[in-house]
Amino acid sequence: TLAIIDGMIVRVGEDRFIVPTANVINSFQPTEQQKSSVFGSGEMVVFQGRTLPLFHLRHLFDLSQSSDDPLVLVLEADGRKIGVTVDELLGHQQIVIKSLGAALGRVPGITGGAVLPDGKIGLILDIAGLYKLTESKMPAVAATPEPVAA
Repeated sequence: TLAIIDGMIVRVGEDRFIVPTANVINSFQPTEQQKSSVFGSGEMVVFQGRTLPLFHLRHLFDLSQSSDDPLVLVLEADGRKIGVTVDELLGHQQIVIKSLGAALGRVPGITGGAVLPDGKIGLILDIAGLYKLTESKMPAVAATPEPVAA
């Protein structure tokens, strides 16, 4: 079976990822005022007056250092939105999905791969799986703060 999706190709460091365009709400260059850190919840970004959790693909997949000035993709799946940072938007095209095989087929947040026009391999993000991966990386929020010893 041949599966084809419309995908946005993005770069993080030297790696390429494909984001299904059906999951992309917007992309923007955040200002410092739009970004914040919330104790116990990690990084956040404000998009259209709404605060969203912000994740860096380089941290989620343990990738090499990337841009100090990343773009934010606002992604949505199952009615939930998050912001994900990428270094660069490389383009949009139809992508033929290839299976990653049994060994790599169960990587959380990845649904398959594709050979890109430049011959490089791009991993196709599974946005619903990415949510699960981000939840595992989020620090737990304590119900009550621990007392501080004097």
